[in-house]
Amino acid sequence: MGKPTKIVVGYDGSEGARQALSRAAGLCGYGSLLTVVSVARSKNELEKARRLLLEASDQLLLLHTFARLEERVGEPVDELIAAAQENDADLIVVGNGKTRIERALHGSVSGSLIHRAPCDVLVARETPVHVAEPRSLAIGDIGPAAQPPPSNRPLSRAADS
Repeated sequence: MGKPTKIVVGYDGSEGARQALSRAAGLCGYGSLLTVVSVARSKNELEKARRLLLEASDQLLLLHTFARLEERVGEPVDELIAAAQENDADLIVVGNGKTRIERALHGSVSGSLIHRAPCDVLVARETPVHVAEPRSLAIGDIGPAAQPPPSNRPLSRAADS
């Protein structure tokens, strides 16, 4: 797959969703279409979805990125898949911020999308994993593990005489 040009981002206001929005904005280039989707599970929650979209819009303005904003009502996985299909998306970007207990009780949107999405899925971590910096060795640098093992021959002057 080349660089995605049509990206759908699921946004629920969590730290993971903010990371996903930032990652998606970073992937956008000239001619890209970014669509931010906030899903309300019922019509009673539509106002919250609108507030979340305004929050996402503010974050994107700071990143100098423009996007189409969509509010939807339904199950998040189904609505994100529908948005991806309607926008002919190359990529769906979501966050991964639930604990194991939350995933067990409510399921994982990111996990379901990975199995059901019509396109690639990028799951942005809530907090980046820190990887230790590789240690570079100078030429001739031999640490203790690289020392040759001692010889098994006894060192005895008597044997040489």
